[in-house]
Amino acid sequence: MATASYTSPFNNSLGRPFRRNAKNAGGILMPEGRPDLLPFVLLACTVLAAQDTVPALLSRGQTAWNESRTDDAIAAFEKAAAKDPTSLEAQLRLGAAHLQMWVPDTPEVRQHGLKAEAAFRKALKLAPANMEALTSLEDYLVRSASGPGRVRQLEEAVSLAKRTIQAAPQDKTGYYHMGVIAWNRVNPELRAAREEPTVMGPLADAAKRKAFRQQLLPIIDDGLRHLEKALALDAKDMDVMGYTFMLYEERSFLADSKEAFAADNRLAGTWWVKSMEAKKAAADAVLKQ
Repeated sequence: MATASYTSPFNNSLGRPFRRNAKNAGGILMPEGRPDLLPFVLLACTVLAAQDTVPALLSRGQTAWNESRTDDAIAAFEKAAAKDPTSLEAQLRLGAAHLQMWVPDTPEVRQHGLKAEAAFRKALKLAPANMEALTSLEDYLVRSASGPGRVRQLEEAVSLAKRTIQAAPQDKTGYYHMGVIAWNRVNPELRAAREEPTVMGPLADAAKRKAFRQQLLPIIDDGLRHLEKALALDAKDMDVMGYTFMLYEERSFLADSKEAFAADNRLAGTWWVKSMEAKKAAADAVLKQ
């Protein structure tokens, strides 16, 4: 069979045209009459191909991320995820990178949040019980919850947190997230209902207070129960203590008497002090290192 020749408009070092010889070079352009170069050409092609494997792309992306080359890191993770849509690691790293770049209520980086959500959802399809995907998607849904879809997002976050607890019942994360979600569900409504936010005491409107007790008190108490379980697993977690303080404070506004308000307010104060002490202890530990 005749072979096709291609003469480069640029001079090559051998002064010969490059000939595509599919028989002995696998369709690679080689200098005519130099079969001795074939091993080196094939080696170069092998090296280039190896640079585009999923593990290589993930490694390249992680290196770029560590060096604060964010765009390069995301590009490498995206390429890895596109090359192998079944790669859980590619989806997790892509989601984590986008989530790090996302800031709530900031339109300029909104796409990072949406892309993080998409990556974590793909990861959960690949591994429904994966802790990183579950907790990361929970985090995004809670922090991005706003507008008409707010309630739906928080309800989905509750479902994910329950799956987290089921997947790892001895891990505090799912219990902690249930407390965080509870506070996010009740705080906006109670904050809006308080006529004078600076005045401490139960809600003045008795009818509104009664309705909120029926609607929101079960959510608060459920959040407190889950935070108690989280503290049983890690008694020094200052974030869990902080949300315990905030939920007791929210519950105090629903008290049906001044005495009940004072009792919840004292509990809130106790947990605020504990969270500050834990925060100081953590800071001191870092300084001693």
